[in-house]
Amino acid sequence: MQRNNKQDNAPILQALNNYLEKNYVSFHIPGHKNGQLVDQELLAMFQQQLFCFDLTELPGLDDLHQPEGPIEEAQKLGAQLFGAEETFFLVNGTSCGIEAGILSLCRDGEEIIVPRNVHQSVAYGLILSGAIPRYVPVEVCPKTGLALGPSLFKVEETLKLYPKAKGLVLVNPTYQGVAPALKDLVKLAHHADLPVLIDEAHGSHFCFSSSLPPSGLEAGGDLVVQSTHKLLGSLTQTSLLHVQGRRINRIRLKGYLKMVQTSSPSYLLMASLDGARRNMALKGKKLWEEILEEVREIRRQINALPGLDLLDEEDLKGTGFLLDPTKLVISPRGIGLSGEELAKILREKYRIQPEYADNNHVLLIVTPGNSREDLNKLVVSLVLIAKEYGEISDRKVKKIDFPNPPIGKQEVSPREAYNRQFVLLPLPETIGEIAAELVCPYPPGIPVVCPGEKITAEAVDYLRQAREVGAKIRGLDKEGRIAILS
Repeated sequence: MQRNNKQDNAPILQALNNYLEKNYVSFHIPGHKNGQLVDQELLAMFQQQLFCFDLTELPGLDDLHQPEGPIEEAQKLGAQLFGAEETFFLVNGTSCGIEAGILSLCRDGEEIIVPRNVHQSVAYGLILSGAIPRYVPVEVCPKTGLALGPSLFKVEETLKLYPKAKGLVLVNPTYQGVAPALKDLVKLAHHADLPVLIDEAHGSHFCFSSSLPPSGLEAGGDLVVQSTHKLLGSLTQTSLLHVQGRRINRIRLKGYLKMVQTSSPSYLLMASLDGARRNMALKGKKLWEEILEEVREIRRQINALPGLDLLDEEDLKGTGFLLDPTKLVISPRGIGLSGEELAKILREKYRIQPEYADNNHVLLIVTPGNSREDLNKLVVSLVLIAKEYGEISDRKVKKIDFPNPPIGKQEVSPREAYNRQFVLLPLPETIGEIAAELVCPYPPGIPVVCPGEKITAEAVDYLRQAREVGAKIRGLDKEGRIAILS
């Protein structure tokens, strides 16, 4: 092995320091926004004695996997705040909660109903459990091309097609803040006595304002998993899993949580969850109502800018979907810029860091950690950009607005597809082959091919078109190849 002689370097530490020196305004995850939305006692403790609090399961500190002391009490306080019967702290992110949830619902070979636009952690849960996904097609916003979610009609249709399914997975909301008709969907599943697992990674704040869409627990979800770190001020990697009702085998769930979480959980992460819960319990409603008032005003100002198109409630009118206004989804196509180009200008010229950008849009996430100065700077920057580029550009940016192809036939389970040998083939040569991994273009963020599915000519044609207009395609390598079963 070649020896690295630069052992005095610390590349990650250096990269972090270099980034912080640029003093960006944060419109991205995590929600604490560089420590602005953090429980004050926790902040003081970490600033003074960070490494002193990095402890393990010592007497008096409890055990995450068999809590009987302060961790048990903290989890009960979390359940009380969010309205759950039982709450579990997660230190491996929402992903591990979703995986444990699927494992607790399904055994090898059993069916589970899944919207097509779910997070990749659902695919991993399917691989771990051996469950067979029965996908629900999702609606697409005609104006933006973004995935919205499954309609009530499509879910009802899928439930009738697969009466032996063991559960329904829902997303509330999408990455871009679009929430489904959740109460009606849960009611539909419960009518068939089917448990509902809700991925609420981007909706942990919903219970703190009536101006936001209903939360998963309010809608009656049996298992609700939330990324506390994304919006409520805890450290990255921390989440909560909430349970209510009789449909979940909690002994199985606890067993699987032990499997998918580390056996050495960080007390720094758990303390940040506890502090974020306390901060939200004492100030959450006030903080979120105040920032929502600010957001309404900046949305009004952005909507008045020529050439910039902000995803708004009016765009979803009549669809049955709701919008989280704290997610700012902006299309700059009217001023001749792609989303990625706008994000680059915001970052390099105005020191504003968005959460995400693709060919069509920029996503900026607002939390109570953002100040009025942050929001004003964003609006002023957008005003200047719209004026500069709107006056000089007649360029047309290609838009991904062609319909998604039909879902391919599930030939083998995701688990079998994952475990079998695979080869990489150029996209045009994959028609009729079985996919070994997920292939998903952004936008709209709806997988075109999932593990174990037969790849159709329509899917290949769609991916070719998406590639031509600049979509980011997860699962397609630099040479344009897809992994297929050998």
